[in-house]
Amino acid sequence: MGAGPLGDTAPTTFAPPGTGREPYTLEALGRLACRSELEEAEAERAISSVMRAEASPSQVAGLAMGMAGKRVTARGPSAFVRTVMEFAEPFPSKVLDACDTGGDGHGTSNISSTAAVVAAACGMPVAKHGSRGVSSQCGSADVLEALGVDIELPPRTAARCLEEAGITFLSATVFHPRL
Repeated sequence: MGAGPLGDTAPTTFAPPGTGREPYTLEALGRLACRSELEEAEAERAISSVMRAEASPSQVAGLAMGMAGKRVTARGPSAFVRTVMEFAEPFPSKVLDACDTGGDGHGTSNISSTAAVVAAACGMPVAKHGSRGVSSQCGSADVLEALGVDIELPPRTAARCLEEAGITFLSATVFHPRL
């Protein structure tokens, strides 16, 4: 315990018992709760903990809510992107990643799936990346599943589809379930 952004009695770090890993810092959650911008190092530590599965689901949700509830500047999100990319598996070829958030909260329709098919039809290799709809009418996974596409392809099968058909779907639940 110590003096932290949540008060004198709030823990400043949390590590899952027995992990021996770098602790997930509650400092990031405290700063976000106060609507403060995360420093790059704080953002990097927080997302690293998420990517290593050290953060609990409630901590991941708190981090996402904290980021959504504040003014976005380039510093925090760029640190998140850079850190996530450190955990990413490289893709073997040049390919268009037609991804959307699906979370605009306005009940919109999914058009990125259509755009992905059009781009592939024009000869651009496409890895359509997405998930089910949460706050929109439907997500990419919902659209493609309705069209008969197997949306839970393992990585090797997805890569083979890209090679043979010029398009593949990368399910968020398969490729990065922690996010």
